[in-house]
Amino acid sequence: MATIVTRTAKGSELTFAEVDGNFTNLNADGIANTSSISNLQADKLDKAGGTMTGSLVLNSNLTTNAKVITNNAANSQSGSLVTLTTPGTEIVRLTNVLLTSLAGCQAGTVGQKLILSNRTGTSVTILNESASASTSADQISTGTGADIVRPAPLSFPPFEDSPETTI
Repeated sequence: MATIVTRTAKGSELTFAEVDGNFTNLNADGIANTSSISNLQADKLDKAGGTMTGSLVLNSNLTTNAKVITNNAANSQSGSLVTLTTPGTEIVRLTNVLLTSLAGCQAGTVGQKLILSNRTGTSVTILNESASASTSADQISTGTGADIVRPAPLSFPPFEDSPETTI
């Protein structure tokens, strides 16, 4: 815990040096000067209790003893050579048993990553750079140069030991 000098405790106004010292102590005790994610102490993060906005970039693995909750959405489109409607989340659960293949994804951006979780109960083929996508901008690049067949999930609950594809 940072040592902070307050006007109430001191009984008078703080000097410039005391105010500067408060900021220095807060920085030393906080995560601002942490050079590595492994140096973070759990008690400092537990006290936050708020929501982080902006980007968090990790250059190492993230290990947690708690569940990581991500935004995900079900997609019930069916058929073959399907172009997914614009995803509102990074994780999309494919749920319609009549879905056989994906050719594209609307409103994709270069470098966008999307996790497709197959919850259809049957295999789904993700087509690599298929000309059948609604437009060439909607094409999916699997990163392998080939189509990927995703079998139905082998376990429950979702997102644990399940057949997912990051595109």
